[in-house]
Amino acid sequence: MNHDFALINGTVIVESGVLPDCNILVEGSKIAKITQSQTPKGREIDVGGNYVSPGFIDLHIHGFGGFDATRGDEDSLVGMSRSLVKCGTTGFLPTLVSSPIPRTRFFLESVGKCMSSHSGARVWGAHLEGPFLNPVRRGVHREEYLLKPSSKSLKEMIGGFDNLVRILTFAPELDGGLELCGEIVGLGVTAAIGHTDATFEEASEGIQAGITHGTHTFNAMSGIHGRAPGAAWAVLASDRVRVEMIADGLHVNPEITKLALKVKQRDGVILVTDAVMPTGTDMTEFDLAGVKANVRDGGSFTEEGNLCGSTLTLARAVKNVMTWNNLQLSDAIQLASLNPARELGIASRTGSLAEGKDADIVIMDKNLEVISTFVQGVQAYP
Repeated sequence: MNHDFALINGTVIVESGVLPDCNILVEGSKIAKITQSQTPKGREIDVGGNYVSPGFIDLHIHGFGGFDATRGDEDSLVGMSRSLVKCGTTGFLPTLVSSPIPRTRFFLESVGKCMSSHSGARVWGAHLEGPFLNPVRRGVHREEYLLKPSSKSLKEMIGGFDNLVRILTFAPELDGGLELCGEIVGLGVTAAIGHTDATFEEASEGIQAGITHGTHTFNAMSGIHGRAPGAAWAVLASDRVRVEMIADGLHVNPEITKLALKVKQRDGVILVTDAVMPTGTDMTEFDLAGVKANVRDGGSFTEEGNLCGSTLTLARAVKNVMTWNNLQLSDAIQLASLNPARELGIASRTGSLAEGKDADIVIMDKNLEVISTFVQGVQAYP
């Protein structure tokens, strides 16, 4: 479906709340008008009272729809892009686990090529999860691919591609970690703490050095103890840091989402999926960067039984966190749309429904099941 149309009779979710019996006029790639008082001119699409939401933006996703970002090739990223719109995701950061430097550069080259493609969800850049991680908290990251923080390794890894890297996850407590943080921030990349065994004090030093993002908070991270607050409390307690949360009920207990939202409020939490390639398919076995894993019991696990990414979608994460916390729908939606857009510095363009912003729009039924997705005014699903 092409440009210039009006979505009519929708329950429209905006930053301030929910507008019933509302209409949206899309001209070209932009939202031209949102109104309850009149029907905008243009080809009409009757939404029938269903929810009209901003598209979701996933800042941490390894695969989807049978496609694997860790393969690093352009076809895999395009496949993810075209599949993700089925679940309302209109933008994402393909996320690479710790990999050899040549493979990381190949991955970044592919990301650059895909950023100009709009056949599905938009690629906004890359999230590098590693390789400067603490082996004690490495999770499924292969130890032989981990590197000690150094300016030389960073330059070898992303030199010439630093404008494509939007988030880089590392462990600040490692020798050279604080110096690396300064270099990451100096390149304009968001410094994220993750796969870390940092004490509260070490994590706080990292935050002072420039960390502003907490990767899958509580997972692969030193936790909260009465005498040792850990990295988890450091990111929750700091006003400088937004925290990722995997709200699938497996990675964090629903009660923990209540703690995070109570401390960080709705502006400080970002829902992510950490999804892997079987998500959205009937696959039961797969390989993540050499680690064999399987899908069962609503999640993704290694052969040893450890969590290995997730099979979550952002639409389901929104529904989960809204139910667990008794949130207003507009507040839950913000965690997966406006907040990640703010983290990427693109909130003036997308992340909420407002006149002048890109028409990145999701139509959902009352059970929050995705009916249709538009990316820059073009119907990408169904």
